[in-house]
Amino acid sequence: MYFVAGKEDGKILVVDTEMAKVHTYKTARRIHRMMGWDTKQNHERLTVLSLREYAPADRAAIFKEAVEQLRPELIFLDGVRDIVKDFNNVEESTLAVGC
Repeated sequence: MYFVAGKEDGKILVVDTEMAKVHTYKTARRIHRMMGWDTKQNHERLTVLSLREYAPADRAAIFKEAVEQLRPELIFLDGVRDIVKDFNNVEESTLAVGC
């Protein structure tokens, strides 16, 4: 076994900032298949967000709000670089990680 969850009913948040919605949808379906969940309906434990169409500042705000509302036990953020305007800016990068 590669991964063992510490909590059987824990919530999972997957946030993608780079892929088109159709590809993010395919990722969500792949996760459903791997977990043995019905691939035709959303599972209550999984939230997948596609943020490609938003500006970096908006992406950061959406990400922060999702974390605060959902309080997931596991977060996958694909594209942390894409939630900041300048990833070399220490203050901005610190704020992004502090989400």
